[in-house]
This record gives sequence, C-alpha cells and structure tokens, in this order.
Amino acid sequence: MSDLPAVRTPDEAAFDLVCAKARAFADSAIVPEHFRGKPADCIVAMELAKMLDLPPYTVMSALYVVKGRASWSSQFMISRANTSGAFRTRIKFRVVDNGGTLAIKRRGDSATVPNLSVTAWAIDAETGEEVARTVAMSDAIQEGWTDNAKYSGRALGEQMLCYRAAALLIRTSCPEVMLGGMLSQDEADDLAVVDERGTVVQVARSSQSATAQLSALPDHGDLPDPLAGIRPDREGAIHVTIETTAEPGAHAAPIEEDRGPALQALHAARKAHQGALGKDAVKALVESAGCTWSERAGSTGGTAAQIEAAAKAIVAAAEKQAFDSADSGEDY
Repeated sequence: MSDLPAVRTPDEAAFDLVCAKARAFADSAIVPEHFRGKPADCIVAMELAKMLDLPPYTVMSALYVVKGRASWSSQFMISRANTSGAFRTRIKFRVVDNGGTLAIKRRGDSATVPNLSVTAWAIDAETGEEVARTVAMSDAIQEGWTDNAKYSGRALGEQMLCYRAAALLIRTSCPEVMLGGMLSQDEADDLAVVDERGTVVQVARSSQSATAQLSALPDHGDLPDPLAGIRPDREGAIHVTIETTAEPGAHAAPIEEDRGPALQALHAARKAHQGALGKDAVKALVESAGCTWSERAGSTGGTAAQIEAAAKAIVAAAEKQAFDSADSGEDY
C-alpha cells in the first residue's frame, strides 16, 4: 500500500478553502451573533456575497434570521437600490398625516397608532417616469404588522411604513437588485410577533401568504419552445427565427405575480452570455419566449413562465454556440 497522500481535486481543494474561511468567520467575535459558531450559515452568506459581488462581511452584517428565515436589512436594500443604477434618483419618501389615530388590539390590550401613510418613490432610470408604492397604517393594521409592540410610537411607526414601502418598491421595480424574493428584515419581523420583552409570541396573519410568495416556481406546463428557431451559421453566430402569433408581452404578468426569481435568472443569463451571443440574438430569444425586451433585465415584460423560458433559451443558445465552436476547433 502506498503511503502517498490522496490527491485532492481542484473542486475539493476549493471547497476546503471555503470551509476554512467559513470557520474563521464563525470564530470571529465581530461578525453578527447569529453567524457565530455556525460555519454552514457563513458559507451561505459567502455564496450570497459572491452573487452580489460584495465582501462577505458586508453581506453578513446586512443579513438577519427571523424564525429561521433569512432576510435583508431594510437599510441595505435601500442602499443597494440607490447605487444600482435602476433609478435616476435616490429612493425618497412622502409622509402624509391623515389626521387622528387608529385603534388596534395587541394581545388583549387596546392601543392607538397615528393615522399615517408613506409613499416611497424614485425616478426610473430607463423611462424617466416616477415609480412609487404607498403603504398606509390602515394596511399595517389589516395585515397584523402593528401587533409588534415596537411600532407603538409615531417615529417607529413611520419608520416601519417607510421601510415597508421601500421594500415593496424595490421588489416590484428592480427585484434583481436583491436576488428576487428574499424579504426585508422589517417584513420578516412583521411575521414574527414579539411582546414588549422581545419574545416571539405568535406568527402574524400574513405569514401564510408571504411563504406562498417565496415558494418554488410552479410547473408552467407546456410552453412554446423558444429554441426551435435557433440556427447557428458556419461562423458560430446565432440567428433566431420567431414564429408566434402572440404579441410580445401580450400575457404580461399581473402585479400580484412574483416574478422576482425569474427576473433574477434572466438577469444572470444576460450578464453571462449577452457578450458572446450578441445583443440582437439575445433580444430575439427574449421576444421569442413572449416577453417584451428591455435594456434592463429587471424591466422585462411577461409572465414568470415566459421570463424563465427566456433565461433558459439564452443559456441553451450559449451552450449550443460553445459546442459548435469547440467542434470546429475555435475558442468560445
């Protein structure tokens, strides 16, 4: 038997390095408490940091865990959106005092909260139009968000509405900025109701609908094959023939549909392959899936199924181009 050590593959060596880094983070006293002693959680945060092209410590500092659910700091979400290029302006807020107070019941006790509404708004970088989302205290009461005792004062209640409105604006206008469906910390906090001592006492009424929104993409059934019209020429360039009777974007998604994961997949596919395939070919692939083209992936029109199909078509076209190039002895 040979005494030589086993040879590690490059993948195994890379994973060992990741694990070593994760253990170092987990042993640190300055990482957030919920990452200390948890190298597996540190690996997840490191992977998210890689996807966002940020230092791992920055992502760890912005991630919170509420009732086992990972969520982003609301301030971090706003900062990311402000610097993403999705908006011409920073996200701003309009606070309206509608007068009077609203009555709420919290664990059997009666209380009142100010009757406020907050609009988060910004100017879309592509269209130059204002995009906005408004959340009112009456919405907060109806959804059970005010069950958290920390929202009893005007200042914290107003802050809660600002963060909720901003998170809604980001998820609907530029979901790719925060990798699609993850909640903000304030949204996750609203699902875990706490008492005055900070003890979790129940799960708010909105938790069931929030969980449904974050579930896996559904089976969309049979869809037109967007790869059917792909035809590479002898030089490896991709040509696409579109055969469809539907107008692009004719089945645009209703605002209630969560298209975040599909838009994120499309954003990643375009970022990785548009340079090799060419903008015109990628645009044709997106439109052949029934979507409307946009220079910014997050503004693509269409249902989640159509957007997902477009992302898969781009990846498949890139793989086909790479295979054809390799078969002809050319570098991809």
